Amino acid sequence: MTTPVAAFEVYSVAGEDRLSSPLRRAAQWAGTAVVSLFDLGGGGAPAMTDIVFRLVLDGSEVHRLQPSDIDDVQATLELAQHDLRTLDAVDFADAWFD
Repeated sequence: MTTPVAAFEVYSVAGEDRLSSPLRRAAQWAGTAVVSLFDLGGGGAPAMTDIVFRLVLDGSEVHRLQPSDIDDVQATLELAQHDLRTLDAVDFADAWFD
């Protein structure tokens, strides 16, 4: 029987700028400013960051999540980083990848 490999030895996770056009990013920023200015509520600012899982070995992308708002980005990234430290690679993959 082999010893399980820790998830952090196989995978990494980080926030990366969302791939979108400058025009779309400007529109998102403007929308966020309007919501903040008028205190319209409805959650956090739109996310402009994706959560990207990569292989440590070569940096290739394994999975990408696109949270809807900045609060989701932070919470999901913290949970993924916690799981990287505490799960083995198989359990981590089962929990995070479709």
